[in-house]
Amino acid sequence: MANGTMGPHLAGQVFDAKWKDKTVADLFTYSRDHMTPSRPHSLPDETYAAITAYILRMNGNEPGDQPLLTDPDALANQQILVPSAD
Repeated sequence: MANGTMGPHLAGQVFDAKWKDKTVADLFTYSRDHMTPSRPHSLPDETYAAITAYILRMNGNEPGDQPLLTDPDALANQQILVPSAD
């Protein structure tokens, strides 16, 4: 997920730098609008929410008790957490 060979970096420092000031809604919308490159928005929104949740979890964001919502407006106030650079 961090090497970016077949697509954008989905973990690690490059991901952190790109997404540190973004919201979960931004990542969900980006995933939905760009995956797959030849057929964006071709999967159910629940699948994009699951993909988004997986990417967040692989980057140290703890999962919640409920599945990630599929409404970008409902996700807009949730910031993507990135590790501190201590």
